[in-house]
Amino acid sequence: MKRTAIVKGLVGIAAVAAVGFELGLFQRVFDSRSLVEDGVLGSDYWIVEVDGKPTERIQHGIVISKVPLALLEPGDRILELSDTPHPQEGAETIQFHTTIKSGVDYRIDTSADGSPKLIAK
Repeated sequence: MKRTAIVKGLVGIAAVAAVGFELGLFQRVFDSRSLVEDGVLGSDYWIVEVDGKPTERIQHGIVISKVPLALLEPGDRILELSDTPHPQEGAETIQFHTTIKSGVDYRIDTSADGSPKLIAK
């Protein structure tokens, strides 16, 4: 009886852990990078590149290709921003220089003059 209960408990824990990793629920626990919301309701910009490299994003499953949560290493960064999530070749982008602090979550907003700005959450 006890062995069956223990096995059922372990299978349940394994199932919850598998679902949590698949949905990206545990990714932030083991990651020291800062989180930046881009392309969410109210934001006019998507981060296309960070320091000339493709943007790393939180993984929410296998199939989803664009999640509005970018992961950025702390420090001085150059963000390449676009007004669409999948800019076409030759589309106009904006370079945005910023400093990312460790453990601070941000969102991209638009200032009064139309330029991008980072707001700490």
